[in-house]
Amino acid sequence: MRMPAKILAFAGLLAPPVIWAAHWGLLYWAVSLELTLSRTVPVSGALVFALTAAALLALALVVWRARAFSPNGQEPGLRTFWLQFIHVGALIAGAGIVYSALPLMMVPA
Repeated sequence: MRMPAKILAFAGLLAPPVIWAAHWGLLYWAVSLELTLSRTVPVSGALVFALTAAALLALALVVWRARAFSPNGQEPGLRTFWLQFIHVGALIAGAGIVYSALPLMMVPA
């Protein structure tokens, strides 16, 4: 069963900020869990790296599949705008993902 085109189009627009928010929430959860359980600040660098790599790979997949998310049958200007919006959103989300993970990677274990 295929999803309707309008739902896919909006999913493409919302994917980059949702991936960014999920990454931030998972990092926040990991830090708070470690602070609660062990009373130490450093979080495993491997965990931070794995979550960051997974989020960046998800963004790359969204950009790679952006044409599937863009509305078909519309005027070409709208399709171009939609694709550019997804690409810029993914770029901003990627910068946010790296920016939020960098301080945790710099903390000595």
